[in-house]
Amino acid sequence: MHKSTIDQLISLELERCHAVVSQDWEKLRSLLSDRLVHTHTRGNTDSRDSYLDYISRVIESLDLRREDLRVVPLGNDCAVMHGKQINRARK
Repeated sequence: MHKSTIDQLISLELERCHAVVSQDWEKLRSLLSDRLVHTHTRGNTDSRDSYLDYISRVIESLDLRREDLRVVPLGNDCAVMHGKQINRARK
């Protein structure tokens, strides 16, 4: 996987964070796979649609940023991204 591809993945993740905070739900929907399974810190899981419903109706994200973000290539078209996600939100 080329560095430019890794840079694009990181850029897309930063777009995701911005879409959440700016409440741009259409942009966020376009960034998330329809096969998304989101696991919350409490262990409950959401599909893409239930996740979008939750963050648009139940919680307001005031700040969302990433630290120590790394992309580990697992082949030509697969990678794992990991790092800290820091959220500041209110219900």
